[in-house]
Amino acid sequence: MRFVVDATARARCLVQGPDAAAFVHRMSTQHTSDLKDGDARLNVLTTDKGRIVDVVHHVVTGDGVLLLGVRDGGADLVGWLDRYFFTEKLTLVDLAATSSMVIADAATTAALVPGAEGLAPWQARTAGALVAVRTFDVVDHDGAAVAAFVVLNRAPSLPSTPGAPLPAATLSADEWRALSVAAGIPVDEIGDAATPLDLGLHDAIHWAKGCYIGQEVIARLDTYGKQRKRLVGVIADEGSFAAGDAVLVAGSAVGALTSVAAPWSPALPRALALVKGVDVEADGGVAAVVRGRDGEVPVRLQGRRAAQAPHD
Repeated sequence: MRFVVDATARARCLVQGPDAAAFVHRMSTQHTSDLKDGDARLNVLTTDKGRIVDVVHHVVTGDGVLLLGVRDGGADLVGWLDRYFFTEKLTLVDLAATSSMVIADAATTAALVPGAEGLAPWQARTAGALVAVRTFDVVDHDGAAVAAFVVLNRAPSLPSTPGAPLPAATLSADEWRALSVAAGIPVDEIGDAATPLDLGLHDAIHWAKGCYIGQEVIARLDTYGKQRKRLVGVIADEGSFAAGDAVLVAGSAVGALTSVAAPWSPALPRALALVKGVDVEADGGVAAVVRGRDGEVPVRLQGRRAAQAPHD
């Protein structure tokens, strides 16, 4: 499956200076102090309440730490980071106006950054001004996993380093939204209404590192088994619903829809919901009802392909 999606609305910044690596390490959920030039990991920036500021691809380059946001209409990463920047020797550079970014399939990405097609999830590869990062897998119309890559072109901000023009988008924003929801990738959930645990972002959390903003809340949820919410896929044969509509199981409200999209494929989710106390791993999922302004719509709740395995 070939696709290109315009990702220029996403936040992206560069942290430079002698203290850049240590600064981002203490600001985020991931352990990053051991990363070397070219290394990358999935990471999350959280508030003091453990809520998400943005999910970022953390990439170490020769001139600093790249943070490539995942949130559509991305958070002001530079402004948020600047609030916690005190005596460190570093510079925060907003790349939004001096770079371009797309999300693309493996073949398209490999034509831009040779060898990137073999990257493991969250890993990165650089070719001149181009940086490719393996991001969340999407799905084809049959539900099979398809690798996807974020490709950043820094050519405008690195005039001495040539970078190939990024290809034009082949999927609209609405089509990308439908594809993301079908794959179970968080869309509207990435923000201060959810924690990384709510969204199953376990690959982005290092449980043995020291303090970071929001760590106490996230650690308490995990240690004392207080994590109750879970993002699930919602499959419906017909009917209409909207974000905020209630989700009921056996007549009891268990949560609400959080992201809704046009159907990508009849057998795949067309919405995501944050629910409590529902085991969606049973064969065939869990029968439920979405209650909205147009009445009740029968649906099925199921686990998400994009959810990551919790730590032991």
